[in-house]
Amino acid sequence: MKQQHQIESPAKPKKKEKTVQEMVVYLLDDIGMKAQEISDAMDSRVSTRTIYRWAKGESLPQNNSDLDVLKRLYVERTPIPNEV
Repeated sequence: MKQQHQIESPAKPKKKEKTVQEMVVYLLDDIGMKAQEISDAMDSRVSTRTIYRWAKGESLPQNNSDLDVLKRLYVERTPIPNEV
């Protein structure tokens, strides 16, 4: 019985997930959002001071729901690159 060799296509590199710090800095600096806007999106559960702490890498979101909101904001405001 002959063995069949499968040809594997090269795996696409997985996109590295952005850190909290990278997402917050992007929203603040590149998009121009205000820390208050990010806080408001989280129903003001997080202070603007905490948003700045995340941007500096001094702390991380304590609640998964806040992290989910941050990821959603990042995805919604990140343009989709043209695929070639």
